[in-house]
Amino acid sequence: IIKKISLIVCCVMMLGCLTAPGVFAYEQRYDDESPEDTHSANQSSDSAGTQNASPGNNASDDQTVTSTSDNVVVPSDQTSVISQPDASQLVSGETIVITIDAGHGGKDSGAVGKLGRKKYCEKDLNLAIAVAIRDELLTYQNVEVHMTRATDKYLSLSKRVAIAKKYDSDLLYSVHIDWARSKKVSGAHALISAGQYRKSLAKVTKAIGAYSLANLNVNFGIKNGGYLKRYSSRLRYPNKKRADYYAIVRQGTLVGIPSMIMEHGYISNKADLRRMDTDDELKAIGISDATAIAQYYGLVKK
Repeated sequence: IIKKISLIVCCVMMLGCLTAPGVFAYEQRYDDESPEDTHSANQSSDSAGTQNASPGNNASDDQTVTSTSDNVVVPSDQTSVISQPDASQLVSGETIVITIDAGHGGKDSGAVGKLGRKKYCEKDLNLAIAVAIRDELLTYQNVEVHMTRATDKYLSLSKRVAIAKKYDSDLLYSVHIDWARSKKVSGAHALISAGQYRKSLAKVTKAIGAYSLANLNVNFGIKNGGYLKRYSSRLRYPNKKRADYYAIVRQGTLVGIPSMIMEHGYISNKADLRRMDTDDELKAIGISDATAIAQYYGLVKK
């Protein structure tokens, strides 16, 4: 009887893993060094383009910044109003250093989606997009590109930021695909700093995020979900203000690197996932992201 009960419990646990990927998939999405690391970035967007993030399993008092100006949806026909970089950022002949981070990897599959019988692991889609970003950026002048991972391997979030710091990067751009319990939730989001510390870094990622969101909408019809900014429930920056929740964003800010997470739609939404169904589509998304980065920095093709 005991053996039968154990077998039933085992089967139930396995079924749970297969039917609820979001419970386990986001273990290392945001913070692998605090109780906040089990958070899943489930968001719902209203017509105004604002988001409400589901609280993390162990961070019930976290707050999402919902000020209208911080959740702007940039219409595809108004990209010209996006802030341009300060002239001081673009010195003729200066080399811009970009580190591209393919989220998850190795033992950490990220979120899981399905179209028919075909299964998709977020880590694989992230890597394909990241490689395409790198390859496209290398077609521009005055840019140096690095990747946190170019193969299927596991890296802690701290290690990813350390790699960007090693190369004295001007930008850390982390590639992800979102997941939600509701299969109706769709759209791309840019997860950026709330600007509580080193505000100039937040301005950079906000502008690049605007370009990325607009390009994804124009090129692929992926809904522009706007920005998502969130405070940590317990961490503070050196200036005593509440730190950003997302580890890539927060740790990048602490070492002086503009850092952001780009969510390219929802792997749990069939319409979004169909836009990432082939190698060519993933490559095109990567080129779109690279173009956004090039637009911001004013890069010129070789």
